[in-house]
Amino acid sequence: MRWYLPVLLLTVLAACQTDAPVAEEDGPPSTDIWLFSISDDGVEPRARITDWKGYDNQPMFTENSDQMLFTSDRSGRSNTHLYDIESGAISQLTFNEADKYSPTPIPDSNGLLFSVVHSDSSAYQELWQYALDGSIEPSKIVEVDAVAYYTWVGSDEVLFWRLGEPNTLQLLNVSSADTTVLALGSVYSLHHIPGEAASAYIFSMGDETPVINRYDWGTREFTQLAPSIEGGRYFCVTPDGDLLMLDGGTLLSFTPGLSSEWKVRAELGISGGTRLAVSPDGKLLAVVAEETSEE
Repeated sequence: MRWYLPVLLLTVLAACQTDAPVAEEDGPPSTDIWLFSISDDGVEPRARITDWKGYDNQPMFTENSDQMLFTSDRSGRSNTHLYDIESGAISQLTFNEADKYSPTPIPDSNGLLFSVVHSDSSAYQELWQYALDGSIEPSKIVEVDAVAYYTWVGSDEVLFWRLGEPNTLQLLNVSSADTTVLALGSVYSLHHIPGEAASAYIFSMGDETPVINRYDWGTREFTQLAPSIEGGRYFCVTPDGDLLMLDGGTLLSFTPGLSSEWKVRAELGISGGTRLAVSPDGKLLAVVAEETSEE
């Protein structure tokens, strides 16, 4: 799909679906994934999931918190891999001649299906579905293109950032393929808010300071949850509703409605931290970074 290339060609109107800093023209940056245990008592390192020169990114836990999907480029194509939390085993789930990004469990599929942003020479950044056990043939979910960041809104709709001139936040109905433009601007890091019929995402318009917004599925209204940290493009939401972001190797937290500023949650001992994901049970944290601070 190479969606990071259109972003560059748009004079960096927004960060691509790889990681900040913006990828160079020869491909996305080399990154790895670390796993931490997280609780009220603190954050402790658990495992380095990947350790090689290449692109390992976009972690997303499965519904049972026992496995983690992630994107890895190990052969010139970005494919979806699966990490088993208990055994530490890694298996490759997608193989065909196309790039796959942003693996995300599909709601109401009994934990079987996941979606990806899929691209080859004839299909540019579309949504496809795969099965964790390979029991179905990969297929296009809906006829839509230029999909960058996205998150499911229940099992019938997708909230996504559509690359274009201008970039837009759109709502997609997967049954009808109808799309609705909700906002003009740059959108990053879309997530379902656990326990709520709502999504959260980072939004910026022009030179305005980026903010984390909440989108209510029922009322279709937007409210601001928190300011984004300077330069931050990735966050996640814990089951308790706390927002987590990375500032290098520092994990920051913000509680909407209670916090007035971001506070340090933990020092992770990594550098160049960008993307992060928390497990549905709230016990595990996956972090993408460039290298450990000791290296």
